Amino acid sequence: WWRPDLFDNEVIGFSKKTLAALEKLPRNASLKDITKEEKAKVIGITGSADTRKLCNLNLLRAKIEDKKKGLLDSLYEIFRITGYISQLMAKPSVENEEKLYNIAQLTGLFDRYERRFSRPSAKSLLWLLYKKTMDKGMDQVITTGENAAKCMTVHKAKGLEFPAVVVCSCIEGDFPLRYRARETICGIPIPPDMLKSKEPDMDEHLEEELRLFYVAITRAQDLLVITVPDKINVRKAKRSSFVKMIEEYVTETVDSDITMEKKYKQPKPVTTLSYSAVHAYKDCPFRYKINYVYGFVSPTEPMQRLGIIIHNVLQKVNWALQNDRNVTGEILKKFMEESWLPIAGKKTEENFRKQVFEHIKDYIAFARKEFKRIQCFEKPFTHIDGSLIMRGKVDLVAEDKSGKNVLVDFKAMKKEGIKKTGVEDQLGIYRHCLMDMKIDRMATYTFYDNQFTDFTYDEKATKRLLSDVTSGLLKESFPMKKDKTDCDACPYQFICAELPNG
Repeated sequence: WWRPDLFDNEVIGFSKKTLAALEKLPRNASLKDITKEEKAKVIGITGSADTRKLCNLNLLRAKIEDKKKGLLDSLYEIFRITGYISQLMAKPSVENEEKLYNIAQLTGLFDRYERRFSRPSAKSLLWLLYKKTMDKGMDQVITTGENAAKCMTVHKAKGLEFPAVVVCSCIEGDFPLRYRARETICGIPIPPDMLKSKEPDMDEHLEEELRLFYVAITRAQDLLVITVPDKINVRKAKRSSFVKMIEEYVTETVDSDITMEKKYKQPKPVTTLSYSAVHAYKDCPFRYKINYVYGFVSPTEPMQRLGIIIHNVLQKVNWALQNDRNVTGEILKKFMEESWLPIAGKKTEENFRKQVFEHIKDYIAFARKEFKRIQCFEKPFTHIDGSLIMRGKVDLVAEDKSGKNVLVDFKAMKKEGIKKTGVEDQLGIYRHCLMDMKIDRMATYTFYDNQFTDFTYDEKATKRLLSDVTSGLLKESFPMKKDKTDCDACPYQFICAELPNG
């Protein structure tokens, strides 16, 4: 499958000269062995940038096939090699913004897939995407009940009638659906059974879409509502030509924006944040934009997964401690088995299991010694402060032996590493948001050295931090950080490096 036509797409971004050289190759020619410049020259690829791309992509392909690199990590590596994301960001436009949002969605899909499957592979991911594409289960009523609102496709609505019908998104490209006669997507051939056996011409396509539109609008017995959005994400939308055909029959047109302005005062912008978002913006506003505006999901490192596992096990352990249950070694192993996520190879996982088991045992002994009672664990909170909404979860609130309530955050690391996590800000924000609880102390528990560290609550500093972050977000200010000391550890460092002032 590693054929020349795979590389003819804007993500790879080969030059016309390179693409011309690839076109001369046989369709079944394989490029997977080209990992050095000399071999690239043999087939006519002479540009240094394209040669470097091809060689690096081949090296990456080998790592993927040997399962030495995760799928999401590999996706980011492709973007690093090609510079595609940086190119989109360097040339701001509505189209490029939409592409960035779409790529971010793709990273989320890869992440969810890797978390769900114990042995993820590129082959199984492609199979899953293919099955999802072919799945007919989505084409059905998704709510039930006589008086329920029913959501369905036009095809499913044939033969049915309803007192009121809403036909959504009547814009060009959606209704009528834009017809695209394509045999490839990003240079990758579409499987033959996913292609229509007969490709209609445009007249036939529009006639079929018009018939569907007729079906849609004639399902209504008393009231028909047609929605025409101004924008889809960041893309401007154009009213469907089908809507224009029936304009003379429209009894009322409502512009939602005008109606809102007449009836209501313009609401103030509201910012909803978690501590992670606050920390991300404080550390690097540009990274915040990538993660929280576009929605990119960064690859999860093995140690991060280990932290997730520990937190999952702790939920079960703290529940047992709260209910005065004895957590034996066998019960702890059961908790671990229920909470475990695939991390690495078998030997590495065995070592991790032993470490987690011992660390949790140490914590149980510590909790029994230091805490009189566990008040709550994994407590969700929502705190509203003007135009700011803070949401999150507190790891633990416990009553210590002296009767004081202590707010605890767990860290899967040693004490010496917690300063870099901004934990003082984190505990301060949690303390600020838990106004309904009496909190006397704030502390962290670090698992790798069994240390309990107290912190002092600085109310002014916490409020100032939240105010600064909220102000920056409302101004849509996302500059790159000036201090590049920690940038090497950032998964998006390759994006910044290729941008102006990066």
